[in-house]
Amino acid sequence: MTSPSSRAQTLHDHASQGDFDAFDSLWLEVLESAPQEIDVFLSGIDGLESRGHRGKAGVYLSLLVPTLLERNLNEEALAAARRMVEVSRGELDAEERGVVIEAFRRVYADHPQLATYIASSGVETTTDLRAACDKLSTCLSFREGRYLVHPAGWGTGIVREVLPEQATVVIDFDGKKGHRISMEMARKVTEFVEHEDLRALLLDRRDELEILLESDPLRVVHSALISRQ
Repeated sequence: MTSPSSRAQTLHDHASQGDFDAFDSLWLEVLESAPQEIDVFLSGIDGLESRGHRGKAGVYLSLLVPTLLERNLNEEALAAARRMVEVSRGELDAEERGVVIEAFRRVYADHPQLATYIASSGVETTTDLRAACDKLSTCLSFREGRYLVHPAGWGTGIVREVLPEQATVVIDFDGKKGHRISMEMARKVTEFVEHEDLRALLLDRRDELEILLESDPLRVVHSALISRQ
């Protein structure tokens, strides 16, 4: 069997060359044998768009997202749903909009503020669905205790408080404590870092870092490598 990257390129080529019979065949083959390979499908969608077949791309995605949800491939379904919103330029019918929202609900089922953010984002009602999805994704990305870095100078920080009604967060940066900022602005000027990132350990878990240096130095090396990515 060919690799996912090879299938992605082939599907893109079929679309961009207008060979829709071959495109359909490979699309269905991947859907049957490896539906989790979302990058393959999205590469095919890119190929369709490159030929100006935006409507056709939207149809494929509108069928793909519910299929992925039925198979509990929720992360993949959300990625396809976001692409569907982009391709359609937000012009989805009620059923398609519902599928997009369901994908968000599945992926963020354990988020305590999910209902609040769905309501405040306007994703259920707005005509600008793409902007609403962007806002919803931004809000859902913030949780207390999540680490981030401000490349422009404040250094590494940790989210100390989330204020969902105001869509703002309070962040303790290494160089600026108790900084209150809108979630939208925070996503523009910061980057999230992993819990095991060396910068996160150095911010407020130095005791843990010292223990790791003694007991598991390879894990510290791994943390350092993460921070370089």
